[in-house]
Amino acid sequence: MKDLKKENYKLIVIVMAGMLMELSAGRIIGLYTIPLVLLCTVCSFMVKILFQPTARSAVAFSFVCTLIILTMDFFFQYILTGYSGVLLRFVKTVLLSTVYSMMFSVLYYKIIGAIQKRFVKFNAR
Repeated sequence: MKDLKKENYKLIVIVMAGMLMELSAGRIIGLYTIPLVLLCTVCSFMVKILFQPTARSAVAFSFVCTLIILTMDFFFQYILTGYSGVLLRFVKTVLLSTVYSMMFSVLYYKIIGAIQKRFVKFNAR
């Protein structure tokens, strides 16, 4: 029962993060929230069942999730509105942002690990 409550709290945090992301970007509500809920659910399942939480898996998850979200955003913002030079725009916007996100995910992983060592009594990794 405690695990179910923890999962509900996580879901609320994910939904709020998606809604804040949409409101700050001026997007339609639900455009980021629904994919973020699905991606976070799949990532948590994969970490619990398939992968060990390491810096390598954090980079891989960051790459895949960022690529999915930014490709979806690119599709709705550029392709459906009829911009030309789609491939160059895709490389400049989506792939560059995905690479930047991958680089910073290692830093964030190390920061979270340091915070966990300092404040958490048990090792969840």
